[in-house]
Amino acid sequence: MKSATLRTFQTVHTWTGLIAGLALFIAFYAGAITVFHEDIHAWQSPHDRLAAVESLAQGQALVEKIVAEHPAARESVRLLLGKPGAPQHTAIWQENGEWLHATSEGLDAPHSELSDFVYQLHYSLGLPATPGLYLMGVVSVIYGLAIVSGLILYLPTFMRDLFALRFGPNLTRMWRDAHNLIGVLSLPFHVMIAITSAVFCLGTLTTSVFDFAVFERVLAPKQNELIFAAPLAKAAGKPAAMLAPAQILEIGRRIAPDFEAGALHFERYGDANAQVSLGGTSPRALDGFSTLTLSAVDGHAIGIQVAGQRDANHASLSGFYGVHFANYGGYLVRTAYFLLGLAGAFLFYSGNLLWIASRRKRDASVPPRTHLWMARMTVGVALGCCVAVSALFVATQTLSPKLLTPGKFEHALYLVVFFACVVWAAFRSPARAAYELALAAALATLAIPLSNAIMTGDHLLASAQKGFWSVFGIDLAAIVLAVGFWRIARLTQRRTEQGDPGSIWALATTA
Repeated sequence: MKSATLRTFQTVHTWTGLIAGLALFIAFYAGAITVFHEDIHAWQSPHDRLAAVESLAQGQALVEKIVAEHPAARESVRLLLGKPGAPQHTAIWQENGEWLHATSEGLDAPHSELSDFVYQLHYSLGLPATPGLYLMGVVSVIYGLAIVSGLILYLPTFMRDLFALRFGPNLTRMWRDAHNLIGVLSLPFHVMIAITSAVFCLGTLTTSVFDFAVFERVLAPKQNELIFAAPLAKAAGKPAAMLAPAQILEIGRRIAPDFEAGALHFERYGDANAQVSLGGTSPRALDGFSTLTLSAVDGHAIGIQVAGQRDANHASLSGFYGVHFANYGGYLVRTAYFLLGLAGAFLFYSGNLLWIASRRKRDASVPPRTHLWMARMTVGVALGCCVAVSALFVATQTLSPKLLTPGKFEHALYLVVFFACVVWAAFRSPARAAYELALAAALATLAIPLSNAIMTGDHLLASAQKGFWSVFGIDLAAIVLAVGFWRIARLTQRRTEQGDPGSIWALATTA
């Protein structure tokens, strides 16, 4: 390949990586953690660890109470079924443009939404959901360009440098080797994440644009058919008795024996044309996300979209969800996704550092102010995200439940800690900020199992003895991450002491 062509791809790879890198770091770090969404939910709710799962009769009573007190819920109310680690049934509905939650403890009772916030963080970066989702869609497209350009750059030396990880005094070369090695070995994972992320984030927007510009709004009426298991029937205007949740689940098991329902979505509750959709998963299936829609009056099937019984459109969409969230496998697959997610976060962090180092080497006469601020932003955003997420875990376990305003506490605390780290990095030399924030991330992450042990008594040995394996796994992962952050802090310190004194990573560097 001509050198001019390679330089073009080098430019594309560099700038796509710089533009999208910091957003992708947050998405990958939070995404790696949210692979264990259900385990985090068990960890964040100590009082639920030994509690018995509520009966289906209690779930029915909850729904009937909600639709009686909140007429708006009759149009659409979802019942999340209790399970071990999250034993309470939860009703969710929308009223006056606001989402409301209720359990047997009451309407919007204080509770932690740690697991839900980390999940939201990975696709919205802490921004409001809709603009954050579209932003991540654009970032995913840029991310795809970075993957293609990086692969083309690496192809000429693929076999020679694939496993070349050269340790020694040249730390920049070691970081570049690690960056290339991780990027190539995890290439299929990154291609899959880039494609599925773009589909999830921009699918609805893209379909709407094509519908308006090309199809003359023919697609709009068919949106529900493409996404949901069945179209919503018009209200009959006649009251009717609803099937009990136990009856609905029994009918679902007869239609799809392997289907495991986790939620019941009632529409037109109490009407003769009321429908209920069972949402859940089909184990041992790549396209595991499944939906089964029944009449809520007599139980006859209206739409069946479960593994092995669905059309191509729903099978492909469910498969996208399955491979993106690792729902097609057990803990071994989830652990692999967790490690690949962390490796991806390192990829974007190291990419920015390599750009800064290469620019300084190429033209040492360039005033360092631009590079200094890029270094400070990289350190502040990346390590600030790590510190803030760990602080959320600790706060969830140590603060009084009365302070946990549903849906607001986690967001506010994350932003406060995150921007505090960004500001701290802005007023320190990059080397000092990198060392201090890596050390802060290590301490905050180590405090996760310590806070759990102090507040609940469920330290590692106690969790294992009681069979709280989700709690045990979260604490153990936090300890491993804390050691990793401490190691990063030590390597950063060594680089400042043994590296080039004229480097941007020298302790004496100032703006």
